[in-house]
Amino acid sequence: MMEVTVYSFVISLACESSIAALSVALAPRFCYPAKDYASKKPGNAKLWHTTVAALFPSVFAPFFSLPGLIAILKSTDYSVLLLAKADETLWRALGVSLAHFWFDFIVMLYWRKDFIDAMRLPLYKQMM
Repeated sequence: MMEVTVYSFVISLACESSIAALSVALAPRFCYPAKDYASKKPGNAKLWHTTVAALFPSVFAPFFSLPGLIAILKSTDYSVLLLAKADETLWRALGVSLAHFWFDFIVMLYWRKDFIDAMRLPLYKQMM
């Protein structure tokens, strides 16, 4: 099952990076809130694009995990629920979630100053 997680991690990381790049290219031209929000503080544009990219895992992680979760709930005695074996869908959802955390971590480290300006230091520390 580890291969499924690695595969979904790589695919999700590529998708989230692509979505962020598309947001950088298209949002300032076609999306009024992106233009307005980005003009208020220097770091807001990067925060906007990473938030847009976060929509991918917030949709696909539950999409992948729901069938496995339902199967576990149907076939497991509730007293041993935490010991139930995860199926492929749950491992795939784990890869999607880990890719998002990795993407977010790297972006927040790379543009540290911009994110601190946009979010303020206490929220930045909480997010890290």
